[in-house]
Amino acid sequence: VSDSIMNIEGSDLDFSTKADEKVDVTKDGNDITIGVKGTFFLDCLNVISSENVVLSFSQPSRPILFGDTLNSNKIVLLMPMLLNQ
Repeated sequence: VSDSIMNIEGSDLDFSTKADEKVDVTKDGNDITIGVKGTFFLDCLNVISSENVVLSFSQPSRPILFGDTLNSNKIVLLMPMLLNQ
């Protein structure tokens, strides 16, 4: 996440395919790069009932919290993966 854009990149090494999507976001804090398994990320989004999701993270090695803007009692946790940069 940098400025007001979240860049979502995905790749499948087995099939040599890649995808890249940019999403407008409202950001509070420093730029950050975090790696997650795409299917787990989608699983987290699928349990959120709101169109707007609050993602909270502090460091690349710390869990990502998914917050539902329609249900403040619902929080989903996703552990990141180590990136080779």
